[in-house]
Amino acid sequence: MPLSPRHEVVVEPDIVYGHALRRDGAAPESVALELDLYRPAGPAPDGGRAAVLLAFGGAFHRGSRQDDGFADEAGRRSTAMAEYCRMLAGQGYVAASLSYRLAQLRPDPGPTQAMTAGEANLDRIQVVRGMLGLAPIGPEEMREAIEGGIDDVTAAYRYLAGAARRHGVDPSRIVLGGFSAGARLAISAALTHDIDPAGVICLSGAAPEGFARAHREAGGAAFPVLLVTAEDDLPAIRDAAPGLHAALAGAGLPCVSARVPGHGHFYPASAPIEGGARPVLIEEIMAFLERAVGAPGAGDRAVGSPGAADRAVGLPGAAAPVRAGGAPPSPDQGRPARGASTRTVSTRPARRRRVSSRSWFTAVRMCRVRPSSPPSMQA
Repeated sequence: MPLSPRHEVVVEPDIVYGHALRRDGAAPESVALELDLYRPAGPAPDGGRAAVLLAFGGAFHRGSRQDDGFADEAGRRSTAMAEYCRMLAGQGYVAASLSYRLAQLRPDPGPTQAMTAGEANLDRIQVVRGMLGLAPIGPEEMREAIEGGIDDVTAAYRYLAGAARRHGVDPSRIVLGGFSAGARLAISAALTHDIDPAGVICLSGAAPEGFARAHREAGGAAFPVLLVTAEDDLPAIRDAAPGLHAALAGAGLPCVSARVPGHGHFYPASAPIEGGARPVLIEEIMAFLERAVGAPGAGDRAVGSPGAADRAVGLPGAAAPVRAGGAPPSPDQGRPARGASTRTVSTRPARRRRVSSRSWFTAVRMCRVRPSSPPSMQA
């Protein structure tokens, strides 16, 4: 069921977070990268609010930050990232839905290379290209498109962290996430680029297991991950989920895996789930956020309603991956969030040092794994 909003929501559209190159014309051209920001009305508390930055799905070829709500043959429709943002802002978080360069623009992949041409499953991508009247795409061109998208998500994170005061955000409590292709971009950016998210929400997305191992070898910061797949999800996503969970856990990243029964790749925020701490997807996302970055709107909850802080349960430490049904952590495990002593206690896992791009790319060459069935995350 949808969450009852606790705040009026203010939308700040078309915020430019960066510029990047497209190469689909006679010469490379710079394009503006934009996001829409959703926030609770009124001033932010001292130190800012926790934030969630979401990337839309669509096989890297369709969808937008305003709408990526797709439906299957049975009419079951996924909830758009923009709607997730509105729901989360209504609970007290700042949320942003970001645009990234689609494959048709032939994005410049930039100087960093996180993957090889064989690490993206093209099955669903070719289907979507056919739907759009496009010729099949080659593995190298698809790799470059994904690399460009990873760079865009990274730029959006860096923008929001750098402009945190302006937008009422606590820069130490920014969670990345997305659906399908956007989920792939979010988790890949968190594992392969020099950023420090407070967590990742991966809705029917996947990434090469080698990314997690390389992140560990490079000494990357620890962050929790929520992996959600559907019972009848795209096979490459559904089948890759157990291995990705194990790789993340092995890299010291707390990971919760949940399944949406009775659904394919598209499912609503109100869908029931199995394996999580809550019975409904949007409630599980809220529970994950409360564990990762603290309860929203601490101190300003509606009279007579239980606060999120009253329900929050801390994530275990980075060395102990979290699973549903696990024992709650010690009350001494969290540390106060930056700011006043009355702020919500952070339950984020202890962090390792931040990893430089150079050390990560050295590690990924040593840890690269070529899966027999490359992960797919395409809507």
